[in-house]
Amino acid sequence: MKKCKNVVLVLAVMFCALFVSATDVRAQEEYTREDLKEYIISEMEGFARIIDVSNFGEAREFDSYDDAYQFVYECNLYVIWASRRFTFFYDYSEETDTYSIKRIIPLYVCAMEYASKADEAADKLLEGIKGNDSLTDVEKALLIHDRLIVACEYDEANYNIDLKVIPNVAHNGYGVLVNKIAVCDGYASAYRYLLEKVGIEADFCYSFDLNHVWNIVYIDGEAYHVDVTWDDPLKDTEGFVSHKNFLVSSKMLYRMGHNTDDYDTTPDSTKYDNAFWRDSQSEFQLLDGKIYYIDNDKEKLMEWDGDKHNTLCKVKDRWGKFPMANFNYSLLSNDGNNLLFSLADAVYSFDIDTKEKKLVYQPEKTSEDMDIYGFTYKDGEFICELNNEAFIYNEANAQRYTLIIKAILVAAAVIFVVIIVLIIKFIKKRKKKKLLKKQALEIIKMNEDNNSEQQE
Repeated sequence: MKKCKNVVLVLAVMFCALFVSATDVRAQEEYTREDLKEYIISEMEGFARIIDVSNFGEAREFDSYDDAYQFVYECNLYVIWASRRFTFFYDYSEETDTYSIKRIIPLYVCAMEYASKADEAADKLLEGIKGNDSLTDVEKALLIHDRLIVACEYDEANYNIDLKVIPNVAHNGYGVLVNKIAVCDGYASAYRYLLEKVGIEADFCYSFDLNHVWNIVYIDGEAYHVDVTWDDPLKDTEGFVSHKNFLVSSKMLYRMGHNTDDYDTTPDSTKYDNAFWRDSQSEFQLLDGKIYYIDNDKEKLMEWDGDKHNTLCKVKDRWGKFPMANFNYSLLSNDGNNLLFSLADAVYSFDIDTKEKKLVYQPEKTSEDMDIYGFTYKDGEFICELNNEAFIYNEANAQRYTLIIKAILVAAAVIFVVIIVLIIKFIKKRKKKKLLKKQALEIIKMNEDNNSEQQE
């Protein structure tokens, strides 16, 4: 009887094992590539040191080593503190000629306690955009595109030396948001991350031929290319923003220089291929709930109000030292109260309520042929970059002037207070002198009266 019970128990255990095994196999077969991707991203977001994916069945199988590497690399881009440099282990099957990822060892560019710095920087960049239901997805995508370019600089110095010396942090969104310097995959990572925060779907687009990464952005169900990196000028020029690679079709992207055929050409909508923003080379500004921009082709300061484009004032000024550079290079910024724009030799403010234009800053020139090619306003500073040729042709002769407005205002306030204090002291001192003089005269008079009485 005891033996019978043991046999029954063994059979039951075997049946359960077979059932669990069958369930396991079935579960593995049911995993999709998207499931694997979401799992890896989730683990990286939590700063996992080792990511085991050996139970994901066929979802972890790839036709080549390059495909497996590209998949893990793409997962890294979704996590702004994950480094481009990582290690992964795989099994190779001669029978099926496939590479199956087993484990991933990520590398992170910051410790977990510093990850919040990226969120703080993102929130600052998204001020006025995130949670603003009056803005369309196109407007949000454009404002973020522009702010990202103005905030970050392409790491051209290291890129020109050797790709291997580019810091890990320059390859991800953390480098863009916190360090303000990056290369293409950093720009693409940060842009997707910021768009996600405002509810806009975006993905990545790769070209091995171009050794380049950019974004595919989805607006109203349609896919468009956005290459933030190529819209940021080299050398970095303050306030300059191109819009030639913003919300374009694959056909237009090819015309802009992405002239190869090894990337995703799904975006075929030409809706924005000739959009008005292509005529602007300056940052679009959100001020008091409205969007403003400079049309450099028509040389006008404009207000963008839905389908309407209202002219606020002319910025009619062309400069350049040879025919090919004789264009309008006006750039736009704001100080939180007024719009600020540059002409060839000065910076002006524009009051959006009174519509008044005023001269606010005129940098000193070392020679008469120097003009303003770069301008922006950051954290209380006017930043002007002067050159004797178009900045895109001759950055070597550029001169940079920074006027610290906050410091000047503080200094002015201090001087004002000091002057007031000195005036008050002077008045008190003068009053005291008058009082002493009056008292002295009274004493003299009393003495004279006493002397007169004695003589009598």
